[in-house]
Amino acid sequence: MKTRVDLFGAGAKLALQKLLPALYQLYERHDISGDSIILAADSLDLATEDYRRLAQESISACVDISSHLKEFLELIRYEKIDYQNPSLILQDTGYASHLAYLCCLPEYDDAIADILAGMDDADEIRILIEKPYGSDLEHASMLHRRLADRFKEEHIYCVDQYLGAEPLQSILALRRNNPMIENLWDREHIEHIQISVLDTKGVGSRAEYYDRTGCIINDIQSHVLPILSALAVEDPFGGNIEEQRIAVLNSLHQIHETKIKNVAVFGQYAGYRTKEGIRPDSDTETFAALRLTLDQGRLKDVPLLLRAGMKCRSREIEASVTFRAVNGGRPDTLVLRFQPSEEVWLEINVKKPGTSGLTDTARMKYCVSSNDHMRMNTVEAYEEYLYTCMNGGHDGFTPWAEIELAWRYMNFIRTYYRSAHLPVYPYEPGTFGPDQVKILGEGWRNLE
Repeated sequence: MKTRVDLFGAGAKLALQKLLPALYQLYERHDISGDSIILAADSLDLATEDYRRLAQESISACVDISSHLKEFLELIRYEKIDYQNPSLILQDTGYASHLAYLCCLPEYDDAIADILAGMDDADEIRILIEKPYGSDLEHASMLHRRLADRFKEEHIYCVDQYLGAEPLQSILALRRNNPMIENLWDREHIEHIQISVLDTKGVGSRAEYYDRTGCIINDIQSHVLPILSALAVEDPFGGNIEEQRIAVLNSLHQIHETKIKNVAVFGQYAGYRTKEGIRPDSDTETFAALRLTLDQGRLKDVPLLLRAGMKCRSREIEASVTFRAVNGGRPDTLVLRFQPSEEVWLEINVKKPGTSGLTDTARMKYCVSSNDHMRMNTVEAYEEYLYTCMNGGHDGFTPWAEIELAWRYMNFIRTYYRSAHLPVYPYEPGTFGPDQVKILGEGWRNLE
């Protein structure tokens, strides 16, 4: 397919380590033809040949290459732009598909949209933006409104770099294909649900941006809530799944300002304020834990333990469903791990051999290489994003209605937490956040 791809923020890690290798793979698969163009735009003072060398190094480090790499690099053209006062870039039409990927900071998105809206083929351009969408609710709403004014609604794609379609579809498939599980998927049988999005790394090169958003927006709003919405859909067999996920977010219990101390704990890892780009008196949270409930549906009133954080003991994205115990025994737990590998296991109680009735916990486990199946935040995942967008599909992308609901809810929590003058508790790197998480009650994995 003759394709044009504009990469704004082409010097960013996302463009170099994810998008360019993914585009190269699409070229190898003949999904992108040799008469296509990749326009790399950024504020870096580079010539096209300089950028092609950067691209070659990055692609070679990320994927297996062939003799076609040189041909692919010939598709790339670099243009230097001023994000504060961008001017119209290359005018070139006649492509079967025109994609524009915004890899730059959110504050530049509106200016870039102005450039794209002035192009001859503006009606056909498909805009891809990474979550978190905007830097706060007001900015996110303004950005969406202005994009929707300039471009077709169906041409605006929001990408969740960690999730995509596969993990959410895996949750639904587990429920659809296992009546033993689906028949117990309600408040009568489930004691609590926990979702974790944890990382061992710090803020890295995104320090200045992260300090303005924090964990509650950057991670809980963007990555944890989509997992929750998939877990809690009412009918995995039928109906509009997208609408059901939106309904889940609509049913999140509205927290009263005076009750915020009972549902939220924020933390900041030691050493965060010494990072370049971070304010020396910053109270931005790098860890957040929430204890929420839904007001309606099958999981009404089931405790939802949500947490995300940086500089934690382990890197993991997982959801666990703990079923109610029988006769005071230990509960069974279903665990769906999405990173660092795809694993599903059921923790059950079995008789300990050689005893007269003592029990032990056993795992019934299924594990598949994440490179083969889950492919979250990988080159292969971005291949699918780009290919789907090129062909006009929408699977794996998040609709604005879901994004707006997540923004509004998390904005209330963040605002209430700060207005209540609750502390942002310090915690040591290599832990599971501050000890005060236990204030929110029992059930947290790794904390018992």
